[in-house]
Amino acid sequence: MFSIFGGIFVFEIFRRPEKLERLVKERTSELKGSENKYRSVIDRVSDAFVSLDKDWNYTFVNKKAGEIFARKPETLIGKNIWTEFPEWKDQPFYHVYYRAMETQTYQYLEEYYPAVDKWFESHVYPANNGLTIFFKDVTEIKQVLLALKINEEKYRILIEQASDGIVITDLAGEILEVNHSIKQMLGYAGEEMIGYPLTVFLPDDDIAAIPLRINELMQGKNLMYERRLLKKDGTILDVEINSKMASSHTLIGFIRDITQRIKISADLKKSIERYKLIAAATNDVIWDHDFENNITWGNKSLYQLYGVEAGTTAINFEMFINQIHPDDQEGIKTGFEEAVKNRQSSITEEFRFKNAEGEYRIFYDRAFIKYDDVGNPERILGVMLDITEREKAAELLQKSYKDIRQLASNLQSIREDERTNIAREIHDELGQQ
Repeated sequence: MFSIFGGIFVFEIFRRPEKLERLVKERTSELKGSENKYRSVIDRVSDAFVSLDKDWNYTFVNKKAGEIFARKPETLIGKNIWTEFPEWKDQPFYHVYYRAMETQTYQYLEEYYPAVDKWFESHVYPANNGLTIFFKDVTEIKQVLLALKINEEKYRILIEQASDGIVITDLAGEILEVNHSIKQMLGYAGEEMIGYPLTVFLPDDDIAAIPLRINELMQGKNLMYERRLLKKDGTILDVEINSKMASSHTLIGFIRDITQRIKISADLKKSIERYKLIAAATNDVIWDHDFENNITWGNKSLYQLYGVEAGTTAINFEMFINQIHPDDQEGIKTGFEEAVKNRQSSITEEFRFKNAEGEYRIFYDRAFIKYDDVGNPERILGVMLDITEREKAAELLQKSYKDIRQLASNLQSIREDERTNIAREIHDELGQQ
């Protein structure tokens, strides 16, 4: 948002210098007291972040997004975006999200939303299993930048103090002006960047592979893209660039360091992949229950155990209890209540559980409980191991031991009877002599 109105202002500066000079003199004194307010607004702006699965259910919501939604982030996890916010359907971003999901291409949107009376800037990144969305409320920035139009001096101060890097070049791509932020990003000082072509600050491999597209900018296009910049020490910096024509003979680019954003996305992707690999590599039932929303998620084995398709039927605590053998239910509930009462972090149980075929199987379950700050259980994560065959084998072994003991006892009785008979025969034989 800063970039759009900044560009418009530069355009107005060069197109109407006499008018701006007059306005500058008239309004400078009136705007002096608002400088700190504008700086504070710019400093407070930060990205919100959410991720959705392919069924449009929230899988992650950060704190900033929760503030914008006026909802606790944890209450949205596992819930459908269009069910939770039906008023969002048919809004511009609704179609952008679907286009990103269907075409698997990055989408950018900047739009005003009457329902909340706010402007939002959104970056939508698709993946095979859903969407990752970075967005931020830029309403206040818009208001700030509208005020900046009337004062070149104020504009220059804010440009210099902006958190985003700003670069102004001529139509050949030679740098005319830079702000403090871009110099800090790339490790330069003073006027070291002035007068050099932009290609000096690009990795050699990227100059031909990702051209500057100056011709498109001269045609009036606004370009938003990601690329790599070369720092003074030779290392690489990942950035997002929003560039456009600033006047009939200058170009302006707004540059944001996205190193942290890329790291968050990569870490999240790696974490999800690691969980999926672990979950797929075992036949055990892995499950995770959210007490606040009463929803249980798990691996493929969990849904097979219940006989449902993932994403079609929500599994809750009542379903779990109902599948347990009636004779075992009370013991399971009592054991869990005792564990929570004593703030135990883990609990183990053995119980009979009815599978999708209606057969009661014996399971060994080990679970870990997570509590909130006041001691209420928030989540419980566990693994269920089917030990039916083991228990049957143990039962058969126990029966075999019992049979062996009985056989040994019978043999002993036979031996005693034999001894008695032999002794009687010997006695009788001797008596006859």
